[in-house]
Amino acid sequence: MGIILLTMTIFGAAMVSRASTIMSVGILSSCAVIFILGINAKAPEISNVFAVREAGGNISQGILKAFTYAGFQSVVIPTMISCGKTLRSPKQVSQSMLISFLINSVALVLSVVMLLGWYSEFVRAGETTLPSLYITKQLGKSYVFWAYNICLFLCFISTGVTTIYGFVERFEKAKILSTIKEIIVRRIIVACFIMAISMGISMVGLDSIVKYGYGYMGYLGIAIIIIPFLTVGAYKNRKFLKEQADTGSEGSKDEISFAGRAEI
Repeated sequence: MGIILLTMTIFGAAMVSRASTIMSVGILSSCAVIFILGINAKAPEISNVFAVREAGGNISQGILKAFTYAGFQSVVIPTMISCGKTLRSPKQVSQSMLISFLINSVALVLSVVMLLGWYSEFVRAGETTLPSLYITKQLGKSYVFWAYNICLFLCFISTGVTTIYGFVERFEKAKILSTIKEIIVRRIIVACFIMAISMGISMVGLDSIVKYGYGYMGYLGIAIIIIPFLTVGAYKNRKFLKEQADTGSEGSKDEISFAGRAEI
């Protein structure tokens, strides 16, 4: 596994971008199969959930959990920027966000609906860490089980590649590595260091990472990414667009280049 991650990260952003695109298609396809079959298998239970509308807790706690989840997901944004394609106009930015919103929303809604139908069953079985894996086993279809395992593998590789490459891009020119002339060697050193840290963290166990790590990372993401994006980032982007318009840059407003800008 480490060799796969290392190979993909040391050959630059183009390699990472192409690999991530292919893996994303595989992830979406696998998820679609799992969610549809999982929902179909528990259709009566899901209908009952929506009919009864029984809920515990309170709405404020649910909203907090939603923002925490968003905060956790946002921590990969800086690493995605390092290997993503530059968006060169406000129109492209809006289109990319719309596509991203639709894909993520549909996937989240389908997964939540499926989990509602299976909730009592996987809680009874003590499979709350990876309930979807439990569901794929209970469906009794080997191809669904393997589709989920492939999906998990691709998620791991995709997230690992973009995250490690983000660190490589950031630290490959660090002063401490300046004596090493070969860029490939510097990339290998940084990638191996990050993978070693990740392996060390993984030793605490998946349950602890999901229970504590995801939550704390979500709060951290809200504080250092989401809030700055919505405040400082929005202000700087509006200021940049105004400056470009005032200086009479070539082309229309929709053609203003964002290349090389990292305001947020």
